Amino acid sequence: MKFTIKDRILLPQIFPKEWKFETLIIIEDIKKKIEITQKDIVDCNITSKDWMTTWDEKDKKPLEIEFSEIELKTISDLFKKTSDEWKLSLDFLPLYKLFVK
Repeated sequence: MKFTIKDRILLPQIFPKEWKFETLIIIEDIKKKIEITQKDIVDCNITSKDWMTTWDEKDKKPLEIEFSEIELKTISDLFKKTSDEWKLSLDFLPLYKLFVK
């Protein structure tokens, strides 16, 4: 799967801060795969000001990330839960469609 900077910033926002132990371990592994690095900050000119983050990806290819089956299921379940609780915003719709089949 290919992920833009925006995808990699948005996805962790659906992750709970408190959950079952095994789910938190899976989430931790997912976060490591999608984290924004120092290289991303330099390459995409990522800056934050007044609670707003901006970046420039025009010359950068999306990052190819492979998820295990359990990671995919965890993300899908979290998106379904977010939607069921009426907490899914329009920004997340492309990611929701990617993970929820």
